[in-house]
Amino acid sequence: MDHYCDIKILENPEISPNHVMNTLFGAFHLALVKGGYRDVGISFPEVKGKSFGSCLRIHGSEGALRNLVADNWWKGMRDYIDLSEVDRVPQGTKFRKVLRVQAKSSPDRLRRRLERRQGITPEEAERKIPDSVARKLELPYLQISSKSSGHDFRLFVQHGPLLEERQTNSFNSYGLSAGGSIPWF
Repeated sequence: MDHYCDIKILENPEISPNHVMNTLFGAFHLALVKGGYRDVGISFPEVKGKSFGSCLRIHGSEGALRNLVADNWWKGMRDYIDLSEVDRVPQGTKFRKVLRVQAKSSPDRLRRRLERRQGITPEEAERKIPDSVARKLELPYLQISSKSSGHDFRLFVQHGPLLEERQTNSFNSYGLSAGGSIPWF
């Protein structure tokens, strides 16, 4: 993780930055899956509250990032983004984990699961799992369309606290890792 590449979303009155970020991230995810990348991570250096800002930063080795950029997965987005050159991470940076967070936020989904697993009626499931169990996350998210299931879902992303040392681990097909960290600058 000694190199990075920034993708900045350009201002455009005809399309929202959130829509561009969701589309960009969907294409990025597919590129990671197709290329089998497990050594590429992401961060959102402009993250603030529930907003990612307008920059997606990709982290990895110089070779991995050059290969990823050369795949041209981003080419349909040229009018909406500015892709920086692959560059070396500045000296003396700190690190942080960027990970996916999932909330048990849908009582209906939990009830259906309980019905299947325990063979109970919908009424019994509703008594066991009231609407009050819903948990809402106050984190930024990306709206993702799953190619395998066809369902849309929210991918909530959390930036962990700053760390003095890098934590090594593989990254998933979203560029996120509960165990690995990325340089933060």
